[in-house]
Amino acid sequence: MKYVAGQMEPLPAMDLIWELALPEGADRDHPYSNPMVDGPHKSKLRSLQRCLVFGFGMDSLVDRQQEPVQTLVIHGVKDEACFDKSGFRRLDIVDFKGSTILNEIAKDFINS
Repeated sequence: MKYVAGQMEPLPAMDLIWELALPEGADRDHPYSNPMVDGPHKSKLRSLQRCLVFGFGMDSLVDRQQEPVQTLVIHGVKDEACFDKSGFRRLDIVDFKGSTILNEIAKDFINS
């Protein structure tokens, strides 16, 4: 992972958040946090018509953002993946221009 010690979301803080959110003894490959793991829910992916996925190159979890896109493609879901090399999760909170761009992409996707 690239940004393990990122200032916005250091990996130890993210680990703690997941530990508190998941059932005791579960890891991030629990279906709650990773719908891409095998299980009965995975067969329902084909029923999705289309998906819009945002990903950001400066995000400490960028690797985990790319995996769902690959899984959607494998299951025949039409997806539009928008990965920005310099963006990061919660960009909209700190960058109005970035927020406007994300909103425009989302509106175009919804209206297409």
